Amino acid sequence: MYGATEATARMSYLRPELVKERQGSIGRGIPGVTLSVVDAEGRPLPPGVVGELFARGENITKGYWNDPEGTAAKFVDGGLLTGDLARIDDDGFVYVVDREADFIKSWGIRVSSHEIEDAVAQLPGVAAAAVVGRPDEVAGESIVLFYVTSNSADVSPEEVLAHCRSTLAKHLVPHEARRVSELPLNQNGKVLKTELRSLAL
Repeated sequence: MYGATEATARMSYLRPELVKERQGSIGRGIPGVTLSVVDAEGRPLPPGVVGELFARGENITKGYWNDPEGTAAKFVDGGLLTGDLARIDDDGFVYVVDREADFIKSWGIRVSSHEIEDAVAQLPGVAAAAVVGRPDEVAGESIVLFYVTSNSADVSPEEVLAHCRSTLAKHLVPHEARRVSELPLNQNGKVLKTELRSLAL
């Protein structure tokens, strides 16, 4: 299931019997909602190409209260630019790759923070992980990983980086790993990456 506050919560659904077959997919648009992937100019992209997820539907609000600038940026041609980067397969199933704001551009390559976080979360003893970019004069952005361990675990930054080198492509390996007592969260339990970017500096 996938949704947004601007769309009375829900916009897509994946039937339970398809979870294994379509692993990683948020499904397809619920009745009355159309999901597509568009480029920077709002043009639809073909299957397999990553772009911004665009939603149309009767359950999507028309804009933000007393925020004309925010409305103009997100609500285009009667639909919503979700801010999520995604791809769609040949059968119309949607796969969210990352939040557009959370993508890291390192050495000219667009890096998905989620891909790194998912890999680190597989390391025994790691309870949570979050990745952000830090400005770098040479690389453009360097990759900084913050992680939290479970109560009884003692996982060093060196062990985390070694795990990343053994499981991830070279361009995805963080430049730095920092162990923290907790990750900053908002009221909805989402990691506040703006705070982590400040901390990374």
